[in-house]
Amino acid sequence: MDRSSHALSGLLVVPGSSPSQHAVRRENAVLLADALDALPTDYREVLILRHVEGLGFADVAARMERTLDSVKNLWTRALVGLRRSMRELL
Repeated sequence: MDRSSHALSGLLVVPGSSPSQHAVRRENAVLLADALDALPTDYREVLILRHVEGLGFADVAARMERTLDSVKNLWTRALVGLRRSMRELL
């Protein structure tokens, strides 16, 4: 999870941002990592593979040993779960 959190915070940092903007983005990265941690393992895995590792759906399906359609459905449910988890943390 630490590696994922670090990768997520890297995606949220904008070069040339002010210290306060950087702090807000870091806080958001921590909230996002906490929300991901609250998800079921399969949800967390599909989101990390797609958005942190940047894999396409076919590669995610192969890595997770699932069909392409099941991974797309899992990803959709994972996004809904992540949104719900983020709301609970805010």
